Parts: sequence; structure tokens; C-alpha cells
Amino acid sequence: RRCPSPRGGGPPPGAGGGAFFAGCRGYSAPTMDLFAPYSTISGSAAAYGTVFAGSAEQMVLAHGAGVPYTPETVGRYKPGDLFKSSLQLLDTFGNQIKNTDAAGAPAALPYTVRVELVDPSAAPEAAPFFTSLFKFGTDGVCNLLDTPYQLVFPTTAQPDGTLVFASGLVLRHTVVEPVNGLQLQPVEVPITREPCAVNQAFSSVLKVCVDCFPSQYIINRDGACQDCPPNGGLCNSSHLTPLQAGAVWEPVVSIGKYLLRSCPAGHMLVNSSDGDSNGIFSDEAQHCKACLPGTEYVNFPSSQSCLPCPVGGVCDGSTVSGIPGSEWQVDAEGFTRLVKCPAGHVLVRNDNPSLDQCVKCPIDRYLVDDALWDPPPGQPTLVSPSAVSAADVCLPCEEGLVCAGGNQVFQKSGWWALTPGWWALSPSQT
Repeated sequence: RRCPSPRGGGPPPGAGGGAFFAGCRGYSAPTMDLFAPYSTISGSAAAYGTVFAGSAEQMVLAHGAGVPYTPETVGRYKPGDLFKSSLQLLDTFGNQIKNTDAAGAPAALPYTVRVELVDPSAAPEAAPFFTSLFKFGTDGVCNLLDTPYQLVFPTTAQPDGTLVFASGLVLRHTVVEPVNGLQLQPVEVPITREPCAVNQAFSSVLKVCVDCFPSQYIINRDGACQDCPPNGGLCNSSHLTPLQAGAVWEPVVSIGKYLLRSCPAGHMLVNSSDGDSNGIFSDEAQHCKACLPGTEYVNFPSSQSCLPCPVGGVCDGSTVSGIPGSEWQVDAEGFTRLVKCPAGHVLVRNDNPSLDQCVKCPIDRYLVDDALWDPPPGQPTLVSPSAVSAADVCLPCEEGLVCAGGNQVFQKSGWWALTPGWWALSPSQT
């Protein structure tokens, strides 16, 4: 279709190249109204010569750096990302529309791009979550990055305090020409929310991703930055590295924090502000504390207190040992308990694990069997609840014997044993 009555002079519609027509509208219109007497639209290489251009009939949207928009394109944004779309206008013949001023220098197109974040499932009268306006540059491109504007994601707080992000949103791009009222069909880009970066957290106040400090870490990027436990770890704004080799920290996504689960040998687990583990839990106070060598020990990696070394033991922080021939075992509560003393000793044990010890029989008393906490049937129980009364368990030295303490028993001169293996003696017959 040709313009029936060209304006502005020039040859008739059927004439050869070089003609310029104004005042036509419609998809097949070969020309468009000028917005000012000095305006020109250039860049066309259509059938009627290089100075010919048609009206703006098509908006081309690119999403990201040179990524063309297609109906399948999904805009991926983190909260707070700048808008990344760019737009160009094409005429009926697919040529980019640009503008120049009276001197022929490139000038911005007199269009405004309205960008709205909307929920397409909402009622038609529902207001967009936000609206922002952008302008075209002298290159004929409206680059939204030229006007930095952060995408703010709407959220809804749940009763438990967690935030739920709105989903199914679209960015609606509409070109508006305020003089003649030109408005092209909007282009909508579906929005997919991506989590914040590994060193960022979502701010429930600003509704955007914010950087964590170097002294913090982040586990749940929809949550908050957490302060690094000063005595337990080193942080780099994203992760926690244990200070103590062998310490095990577990990232708990549900609460967005690292929890100290176990410590290396010889260390107790501290997780309360009292410096021990008997007060109120504090994630910032978590660390592994070394037990004092010689006076304390700990058996389980998750133990929350160092235990006093038993009177009869030698402790290095992680193990308990005693005199040669003694044996120790760890009970269900984490205490190392005495279970065997060598012959000549009484096993002292009661409800207080710190008092466990082997007490040697004094001079003039003896024992020749090992003292067992749980002796088999037929073997004597050589156990005392107190070191003070331990000597009472030892056997008295019999006539004809010399008892030097412990299991040191000697036969007196002139005496001999009646029963092999027993210290039952009688005077020798000479």
C-alpha cells in the first residue's frame, strides 16, 4: 500500500528513489510523522533509498550482554541486580530507527520505556510492584544499564519469620511516545529469582542482596550474614575454616549457622558464653578448648567439659594411664574408670571417678591376686571404696613370713610351706 496523498513535496508515490513521505500510519506505512520539523530518521537501506524510513512497528529486546530475547528466555536476577535489558525499534522493513538533530548529529529518540514488575496472575487493576522509566540513547538503543536501577524482589513474611519470595513475576517493557501517543505491544520477560552470591545475604529491609563482612560467613543466602566465632574459626565473608585441626563444624541450613559438632583429642567443646558449656548457648562462643595436661582429660570429641584426672592416673589431656599392670576403661558417661590393679594392690573405686586409684598393701600385709572391679566367680573381690580403708582388704602377714608390702612375701629362715602355692607355713623339723 502507498500513501495516497504524500506531504512535504517530492515525486508522486510511484516515483523512483529519494522520495520522502510523512503522515502515514499502519503496519505497511512506508513513512512516519516527524516529531519536530528538524527531525530526520536515518539508517534505512530499504527499497526507496538510504534516506527512507518507516514508522516504528517493532520493538526488539535483548536480555543481557547481546543475548536476544525469545519467548523461552527466562530473565535470571538476584535481588538487587541492575536491569540488564536493552531495546531497539525497527520499522516495517526491519531497519533500526535512529534520530538526528538539525545539524545531522545523532540524537536520542523521543520515546520513553516504561518497565514494570508485575504479577500476571493478579487482577488487571492491581498495581505493579514497581515502575521505572528509561530513555533511549543517541545510538537508538535504550540500555537499562545506563540508568542503574536495582530489581527489588517482593517478599512475604511467614509466622515463623522466614521469607517467601513472590514467584511467577514478569518484567513488562512498554515503549511510550508522549507526542503522538505511540505505544507498541509490551514485551514481557519471565523472571527467575536466583540466590545471592556465595558471599552475600538477602536483606529483609532493603530487599536486595548485600555483601557480608570479611569477619562473617553465610550458609543460607536467603538468610543473614553470621559473625565468625572469634576463637573457633576463620571467615572470609562466605565460609568458615576451623582454627583447630580436627574440629568438625556442620553447616545447618535451617538456621543458617555453623555448629561445632566435635573437637580434636584433648579438647572440650565450648558453646556457651560462660567460657564453658554450662551457660546459655552462643554460636559466637563456639570453640575447642584444650584440656590442661597432667590435670585434665577428655574422651569423647563432643564432650563439653574436661574431666579431672583420677588420683591414681596420669593424664595427657586425651588419655589416662596408671601404674604398670593397671587397666582403665571408658564408661558410658565418658569417664575413664579403673578396672584392674596388679597383684599387691587394692582397687579403690566409688561413685567419684576422680578418686580411682590402686593402693599398695602396706608392710606386714599382702595380696597375691590381681584386684579386679568385676572379678569372675571364685576370685576374691579386692576392692575398697576408700583409700583409707584399703589396707583392710589386704591379707595380714602370717607367722613364718616376711611381708614387705604389695605382693612381696618371703619365707622366714627355718620355715617351710605345707601347701604349694599358699603361704601356709610350719616350722622346719631339724
